[in-house]
Amino acid sequence: MGVVSAVPCVEHQRIGAMNASPFPDVVSIVARTRQLESSNGTKGLAATCKAKGLSNDYGYNIPNCYPKGEDTRLVTEWFQKRFSEGLSLSEAGCLYTTGKITTDCERANQLK
Repeated sequence: MGVVSAVPCVEHQRIGAMNASPFPDVVSIVARTRQLESSNGTKGLAATCKAKGLSNDYGYNIPNCYPKGEDTRLVTEWFQKRFSEGLSLSEAGCLYTTGKITTDCERANQLK
């Protein structure tokens, strides 16, 4: 796994309170997803949305852009829902990137 910034964004800190559960560390998963999808908000759809004054640092529901922080909330809730449905980290990661529930995809390895 690559290095994730030791200084999480304010939105990740706010959402930390939503992570009080027996499920995987959703805040870290969301931060890693942001890193993988947009190089922490600097590439791809993130750059397009930023130019519009909006945000989508996660490749969530492409091609939509959201008010700042809304993308973080949506992705956090998406992962929380999948874990509450019983999906593993690998299954949720694969579903997020491929649309299929499997444990055999690149994202499964990237999130470990």
